Amino acid sequence: MKLAFTGCAAFVPLVGLVAWANARQRQEEENSAQAQRALAESESRTRTILDNAMDAVIVMNTQGVIVGWNKQAERILGWSAPDVLGQHLGTRIVPPQHRDAHNRGLAHYLTTGEGPVLNKRIEITALRKDGTEFLIELTITPVPTEQGMLFSAFVRDITDVQLRERQKQMEYAIARALAGTTLIGDLMPALLDAIGTSLEWAVGVWWGPAAATNRLCCCAAWASDPSGSEEFLKATRRIEFEPGTGLPGRVWQSRQPAWISDVLGDTNFPRVARRLKPQGSMGRWQFPSLSEQRSSGCWSFFRRRCRPPIRACWMHLPGSGRGLAR
Repeated sequence: MKLAFTGCAAFVPLVGLVAWANARQRQEEENSAQAQRALAESESRTRTILDNAMDAVIVMNTQGVIVGWNKQAERILGWSAPDVLGQHLGTRIVPPQHRDAHNRGLAHYLTTGEGPVLNKRIEITALRKDGTEFLIELTITPVPTEQGMLFSAFVRDITDVQLRERQKQMEYAIARALAGTTLIGDLMPALLDAIGTSLEWAVGVWWGPAAATNRLCCCAAWASDPSGSEEFLKATRRIEFEPGTGLPGRVWQSRQPAWISDVLGDTNFPRVARRLKPQGSMGRWQFPSLSEQRSSGCWSFFRRRCRPPIRACWMHLPGSGRGLAR
């Protein structure tokens, strides 16, 4: 009996210890589950905040690989998150002319811990999925994490800001040209210069109706680099268009603007393919000059990079054309 009592006395504390240990384990598991739920909720809130941010948010690791991409990044840059996650950022949104600098800057930071563009707002161009470049405001911030350093980039499309600035520049330049001369021979080159320089075109042409025929001919031409466009301008000055033929003739007849992303692929424009093919592709913008109910001529502008003109300027210039025609 004494032995049995001794065994019971030893067993009771052991049972209590086991119960306490089990309760402690359950509490730790519950605490861990709560922490995981809290972490998941925090991550969900963070994703919701980032997806509803006004700016594109892109996260890159030290290998230059994209590990974060919010909804605004999809909207602004055209790539969906599955398309870019795990891909190198430089090959997706960095224009070719900036890629070497991007790679050097990342390597320099990893070596020295210094980055001249970090924690600053800078203006630079980015690349959309369709290949067009556009101006952005960019802020890059290094973010230390348990898994290593990450870089958070906030991207804002400032095309509208650029548009307003260029439109003002163009309007001021046109006003100066109109105030400077009333002679048509001097005015048209000045207007081509004003529009072309303000909106960063390479070549501009004013097509007017020939006196003896119902055809458009080159009445004035301008180039940002005259020596590099000499052959093109020579060919342009020799050609004429009837109403409805060629892009100038079609725009003259329809009284509507038109854009061709790459004139080298346009079979109706052989002089460009003949004169400019070795120099790469060129986009073309054409819009009419309107006087009352008729088209008094049209304007052609060309640029090396095949990106369409800013829409608001596109809509604005035909109205300028009406004023210029008068």
